[in-house]
Formats: sequence, C-alpha cells, structure tokens
Amino acid sequence: MEGMQETLIGQLSQVSALRVISRRSTLRYRGSHLPAGDIARELEVEGLVEATILRTGDSMEVQVQLVEALPEERSRWAHTYIRGVFKRAYALNPSLTFSHFHYAWYLALAGRLDQALEEHLKARDLDPLTPPQLSNLGSLYLYRREYAKAAYEAHQALELASTEATGLAVLGLTHLLQHQIEEAIPVFETMASYHAKWRWLLGRAYAEAGRRREALAIRTAMEAEPPSSWNAIGLVVLNTALGDYDEAFRWLDYEPHHAWVPWLTVDPMLIAPRNDPRFAAFVARLKLPPPPGAKGQVAVRGR
Repeated sequence: MEGMQETLIGQLSQVSALRVISRRSTLRYRGSHLPAGDIARELEVEGLVEATILRTGDSMEVQVQLVEALPEERSRWAHTYIRGVFKRAYALNPSLTFSHFHYAWYLALAGRLDQALEEHLKARDLDPLTPPQLSNLGSLYLYRREYAKAAYEAHQALELASTEATGLAVLGLTHLLQHQIEEAIPVFETMASYHAKWRWLLGRAYAEAGRRREALAIRTAMEAEPPSSWNAIGLVVLNTALGDYDEAFRWLDYEPHHAWVPWLTVDPMLIAPRNDPRFAAFVARLKLPPPPGAKGQVAVRGR
C-alpha cells in the first residue's frame, strides 16, 4: 500500500491545479475511523483520495476513490483496478501501443528484461514514427548493455525530432556508460541547451569527468529554483555522481516523489547510492523487490 501511495502522490502532484499533501503528513490517519471531513479540516484540504486493496486467491483488486470532504462528504469519482489489467487491455485491443509500452517498463522494473524488450518492440512496431517510442526503446537497450542498439534507436528518434530530449539523453549515455566521457559531454551540452530541466545529466557527466566545479555550478543553479519532484530526482543523480551521498538522500526524501523514483533501483541513467544501507531501507519502505541483477546494472559509480 505504501508504494502505491507514493505513486499516487507522485502522479497527482504533476497536476498544477492540485496541492497534494505529503505522505508523511497522512501517516497518522492510517487505520483511522475519523470522518473524512475531520481529516480534511486537520490537513486543510478539500478532498481525500482513499484506496483499499482486496486479495482473493491469486487475484488482487485496488479500489480508489476521490472523496470531496467539505462542506459535506460525497464521492466524486471511484474506480477499481484489477491485477492483470495489461492482459485485459490486450484482449480488448491488442494494438494499444501504450499498454505494451507501460507493461515493458513494469517488466524492466521487475528485472524481466527479455519480456520487457519483447513488449517494447511491439509498441515500437505499432507506432514507429513517434520519437519517444524509439528513444525509450534505446533506453531499455541501455539496461541490457546493448549500447550499439541503444545508439541506433536514439539516432532514429533524433532523425524524426533532432532535439528530442530522451533521444539525446540515451545517445549521451551510450558514451558515458562505456567511459567515453569526452564524447558524452557535447551530447549532454546540446541536450541542456534545448532542455534546461535535464541539465542534471550534464552535471553527472561533468562530475564523472572530474570537472567538479562545473558540476557544482549546475547543482547550485538547480537548488536555487523552487523545489520540484523532477529537480529532486535529478539532484539525487547529480549528488551521487559527486559522491555527496548525504545530499543525495536528502533529495531522495523529497515529497511528493517523482513517478520515476522506483526505477532508481535499476535504471543506468538514474544512479543512486544503491550500496548504502539507507537506500535499502528506502526501497523496503516503497515495498519494491530488488530486481535480479540490479547490482550489475550500476554502470557508473559516483566519485
């Protein structure tokens, strides 16, 4: 349930019109029988998202509802999610690209890389002209250390959209993960010139090249901005590359978490202090199973 709550908070926080309360603020209400209106008044919010997990044999249902708590309690929206939803989606429409795409990344998180690649290739074949489909397939090849294939998919994406952020990120990472830092840095510099919010990857490359002053300048600029879940995950990566693990964990605790946070356990782009006991405790709190071979996927360590 805790991992699901983290995901819900991360997703809802992307909606600019909403103010989402942090997980820590809601912990005291777990198992509480207080009326929704009383909880809402104490938290100074207008609505609550409630979730219940029901297990029957091998099946699992997650019931989620949005409750308008003030001025009077009423349900505004409810939905039940059933385990196996991807298979249901395939049965209804086997050509639904994003079912294959999202299932691929769920499988990657679980360490099932062969199946993940199979699903992602289906998504690519169904939608071969959308740059993020190609560049994200390249990202999956990075998990598998198939750098030539990753670079190929990145180039395919960039032929369709020359400044596509993920394509540039994947292309830079194919060099960085092979310790070709001098080739990686110009790619990341180009990416940062078009997509400033991605500059933490350039900072990582600077740190791994020993250009600490430039990496620190990027960190200072990011910390001067209003905190956000995106910058927080970027600062986890940048501080890990700088070897400043205390700062990395400070930003790892930022709430609401970005939706990518679970992939910090496996993604070669999203490096984190994975061998630090604090990271194991964080993963346990999210109830994420350590994927098979996760340690082998840490291609670059922070200095």
